[in-house]
Amino acid sequence: MKSCSHIFALLTACMVLLCGCSDYLSLSKASTISNPQTEYDTALKEYLASLETPLFTIEVKHSEDAPIVWEDAGTEAAVRLLLNRPEGTISRSDVWGLNTLTITERTMFEGDSGTITIVTVTAQQGDATLEQEISAVGKESPLPALVSLHDLQYFDSLQTFSYSTSPTANQAFTDFSGVEELSHLERFSMNGARPETLEPLSHLSQLKQLSLTECGTLDLTPLEGLEQLESLTLSSNDRIVSLEPVTKLPALRYLSLSSGTAVPSLEPLAQTNLAVLDLGLGVGQSGLYKEIDYSPLSQLPDLVCLNLTNHTRVTTKLCKQILAHSPDLRFLNIQNTPASEGSALDVEYLRAYTEADLLKRLANKLRNTFG
Repeated sequence: MKSCSHIFALLTACMVLLCGCSDYLSLSKASTISNPQTEYDTALKEYLASLETPLFTIEVKHSEDAPIVWEDAGTEAAVRLLLNRPEGTISRSDVWGLNTLTITERTMFEGDSGTITIVTVTAQQGDATLEQEISAVGKESPLPALVSLHDLQYFDSLQTFSYSTSPTANQAFTDFSGVEELSHLERFSMNGARPETLEPLSHLSQLKQLSLTECGTLDLTPLEGLEQLESLTLSSNDRIVSLEPVTKLPALRYLSLSSGTAVPSLEPLAQTNLAVLDLGLGVGQSGLYKEIDYSPLSQLPDLVCLNLTNHTRVTTKLCKQILAHSPDLRFLNIQNTPASEGSALDVEYLRAYTEADLLKRLANKLRNTFG
């Protein structure tokens, strides 16, 4: 009786997945579940969260304590806000214990108050979280923008650094020099800068996650050799000079080129072991891919998640090729593409693939359960 109940549960789970046309297939029309996009987004979020590598406690040998002589007014202002020390000396020992530092600027519209610019500074110090916020009416930031990373050399324990601001307000941030001093850095995120070179990042041997968004045109060559880099987000940039350097990143599993980042070719991707590839475009951005050959997407056997939203040249034929060569594919987003907007027959192959795949998985589960 217990065995029968177990089989019934597995069959039920299988049927639930089948109702979604794919493990998680995101289409604009062809889905039978009530909220397909919500279901897709929720499952995808859970999957991506499972890829996150936690930060571990590290032992650091600190340099000699001394007052910090600040080079960058933006960094100083952010740290003073965080520590609630608007005046007076801040010593190196005051920031030694900070494992993470995040500085985020955002603009909001607040009815009668008009536009409000808010800067939030957060940090992790062991198990404690520090957070401070400051705001000002108007589009001008209440804190100076960062233009240098040299002051980060005093943050001996820093494992995560993130800075996000409006790119129109931060054209002067062109040099990442100073970040190479952060020997324990595992995560680096920058939004809105205009780096002339990524060479300082080449020294971050412990780097696992890198995000460079709204950063103009980027030459990825200096990133070659970052053997621990697992995640690379390059969304909302103007252009990537070449994707060839990603073939030299052996640990890379996640790559995002979404929201209008132009690339000369997808061919180098066929030489990677990507599990997640986000090429989603915004409305009206499909022209960026009008000359691009999509065939390398069918040469990614480890692919689990693929986003092709708003790609107007993505066809049923291409999707068949991708599915045939990516046996682990669970998440496929083809909203607003020719492959999703045709008749039901246009996506029938997706049903057939999914049913066969799920039945195979079910058979394996039954075999493992009952021998």
